[in-house]
Amino acid sequence: MTRQSALASPPELSALRCLSDEERAWLLRQALDVHQPGTPIWVFAYGSRIWRPSLPAAETVGALVKGYHRGLCLWSCISLSTHETPGLVLALDEGGECRGVAHRIDAEHVDAALAALSDRELVIDSYRPRWLPCLLDGGREVMALAFVLRKGAPNHAGEVTDTLERHVLRHAAGTQGSAREYLAETVAGLRAHGIRDEHLEGLLQRFGT
Repeated sequence: MTRQSALASPPELSALRCLSDEERAWLLRQALDVHQPGTPIWVFAYGSRIWRPSLPAAETVGALVKGYHRGLCLWSCISLSTHETPGLVLALDEGGECRGVAHRIDAEHVDAALAALSDRELVIDSYRPRWLPCLLDGGREVMALAFVLRKGAPNHAGEVTDTLERHVLRHAAGTQGSAREYLAETVAGLRAHGIRDEHLEGLLQRFGT
């Protein structure tokens, strides 16, 4: 096996499992146990939900979550990649802090928003919905629903090297674009909200061409 093929075929992908409709519904029910029906919810976005939210948001504002950080550390073989050219997508992992945005969903749109979140975030058994304390720009504090990396997710890439990041950004692409486009859109979306992610910007500068 060549070095390139080894990089492009992470063994974790063989263990990926799609969640059933019943499992997805159960995860959301568990998360919503603490939510009062008929009230708005906040959704914390740290990656593509910033620039492609696909949510009926009544308000979007910069936000800070402590205890988690954004990382390009989750193997994927759908949308922006394939089994032949797997890619890396962002995940919210424990430790540090993360600047992103929070979307407020009014009560009458909560069900539609949850369906959209389930269809995008709970396809593969990689994320878990969690309520996280979130400090909004301007000083408000809210509890926001976020999708965090599941402990033990088989497609967690762990510590990702520059060599691997370079390979993924140059080769990974799928039906909805490329890894480079995903990174560029995320950096642009963050900047639009006054957020600078030095690591992602450095990756785009070094390997995104």
